[in-house]
Amino acid sequence: MFFRKRKNNESPSRVKRGVLLLGLALLGAGCVAPSQSYWLPETQPVERLDYADWNGLLRAHVLRGAVDYPAVANDAGFPVFLTALRRARFTLDTSADERLAFWINAYNASAIAGILDGQSPATILGRNEFLRRARHDVGGDSITLWDLQYRRIRPIGDPRTHFALVCAAVSCPSLSSQAYLPRTLDAQLESATFAFVNDPAKNRYDPVERVAYLSEIFDWYAEDFAAAAGSVPAYVALHVEDPAVAAGLADGSWKVRYQKSDWDLNGKPLPLD
Repeated sequence: MFFRKRKNNESPSRVKRGVLLLGLALLGAGCVAPSQSYWLPETQPVERLDYADWNGLLRAHVLRGAVDYPAVANDAGFPVFLTALRRARFTLDTSADERLAFWINAYNASAIAGILDGQSPATILGRNEFLRRARHDVGGDSITLWDLQYRRIRPIGDPRTHFALVCAAVSCPSLSSQAYLPRTLDAQLESATFAFVNDPAKNRYDPVERVAYLSEIFDWYAEDFAAAAGSVPAYVALHVEDPAVAAGLADGSWKVRYQKSDWDLNGKPLPLD
């Protein structure tokens, strides 16, 4: 492709118009700029993504939800998995479960990467940087944790994902010691929901006062739980282990109060410089 030289008596504006017309013609012919995922080297379909490195890392460095961040920082498998996330691409063969498992694992790995990069959700300003400003390379896109949750995961409409996404804070759901896999995704989400609802560090049920002291997560995403079960208490009643608590929440005889979140780090911190 070449452009003809401007004649001495030809105005620059006329040349610019010619270039613009040529550009429009190329666009009309289909010569558009490729998407970011197109030019990433060695892209791999999401359905072929191997979660072995991520799963091994979680098993080795996550104990009952607590993350050993220094150990993760020294694990050679972590940058390998981050590279796999960056190079992954969706295809027409990617199933709904493969897509959702990918987004969940990408969120949790990116949150850890943010902590290793020196970010922290402990303060309001820190949370804004950690969740809304810091960007991560996922699936050929540069995306924030907020966008991952609100524009990729939440629109899917499964409220159980709120208990699988871990924002690196004490009041967040506990990080699973296993990767989320497409073939076991439904069972894993159900298990994560059950574990969170019945975790006394996240939710507390007082049979004397007949009050459920719930995580703010239930308040933040109340409309999601109401869409699934009619109300937050009704949703909790479906998963709480104590049948008396479940009955009280289901019939509305129990009150609900939301606990203030603890934004301290959910594990062993990196050493200070």
